[in-house]
Formats: sequence, structure tokens, C-alpha cells
Amino acid sequence: MGTQLIRWDGMISMVTGGLLVVWWILVATLFPTLDPTVGMVDIVGESTWLPFSLPGAVAAILLPGVIVSLYMAQKGMVSKAGQVGFYLSLVGSVMFAWVQIEQTFVWPRIVEEAPNLVDYSFPILGNNQFDFIYWPAHLLLAVGLFLFGQATVKAGVFPRWTGHLLWFGGLTFGISGIVLGLRFLSIITFGPALIWMGFLQWRDRGAAY
Repeated sequence: MGTQLIRWDGMISMVTGGLLVVWWILVATLFPTLDPTVGMVDIVGESTWLPFSLPGAVAAILLPGVIVSLYMAQKGMVSKAGQVGFYLSLVGSVMFAWVQIEQTFVWPRIVEEAPNLVDYSFPILGNNQFDFIYWPAHLLLAVGLFLFGQATVKAGVFPRWTGHLLWFGGLTFGISGIVLGLRFLSIITFGPALIWMGFLQWRDRGAAY
């Protein structure tokens, strides 16, 4: 890969990781910890929902490109299982971008017109069209990033600890679609992994990071 392309890839990876961290910190402030009377409908209906969710939507849109750049930085060094993980996580990330865009821009409209579909029991997940994207997106991300992260550790192109953060953060990020409480744990590992790996690409020190 050309030097300038690698540097741009690295910058985008850093931005994506940073946006993921900022997004979840912002969104976490929307969820009540002490007031059980505040429901999901109230949270999505808040004027802060869109600006607080926007970093996550942008990060989700950028994520497929980041996954491609991380794969290209290790091309020829990634195992067969890692290649499978790359393709699974790539497809999953594209689907996740769709989910995040819908949650950011469409859910506020749903709250206005059919608020019963959006609450803590998430009845919207019973919608076949939404389910068709939501569950596969998280499953593909979980399995794909686990395999790709493990392959990154073995490839040795990036520091091994970043590979461990990648697979652990990716796995928990995918599972957090089912267990929401894992989202914070996934963000504080997955986000920093993307930031550091992106920094190494931006610094462009060749194959031996």
C-alpha cells in the first residue's frame, strides 16, 4: 500500500475508534441509573438523542473501511481463519452501519408515531425486517472480529496486545447486541484498539510495527 494511503487509513481508523468511545460515553449519559420511571421511549424522544447518537452512526459508516485497511496492512500474513473472519466482520459491519443509521435517524420518528414499539423490552426487534439485519449484524461482527483479531495476534504485524483488544472488543461488541451491558466493556477495548492500530498506520513505520 502507498505511504499516503496507509496514513489516511490510519487517520480514519483513529477517528472511528475515537467516535465509538465518545458515542458510548454520550449515550450512556442518556440512560437513567436511579429513575425506573424513565423509559426507552423517553430517551429516544429526547432532543439529545440525535446529536449523542450521531458519532456512533458516523463510526459505523466508517467501520467497514477500517476493517479493510487493517486487513490490507496484514495481507499475506493473515491465516485462512483470519481471512474468513475478515469477510464475516466486513459484512457484519456493513449491516451494523444500517442498524445504527436506523436507530439514530428513524427511531425518533417511530417514537412520535408508534412509541409502543420502542421501550426497554424492544418490541421493535420482533419486526422481521429489522431482525433480518440486527441479529446477523451482531453475530457476524462477534464471530468475524474474534477470528480476525486472533489472526492479527498471530500475524505479528501489529503489537499482539492490540490484536487481543481487537478480538475481545469485537466479540463483546457483537454479543452486546443481545446483552446491552457488555457494550461499555466492548467500547473501552475495541475503540482503543482501533485508535492505536490506526496511529501505527498513520505513523507508517512499515510492516514491523
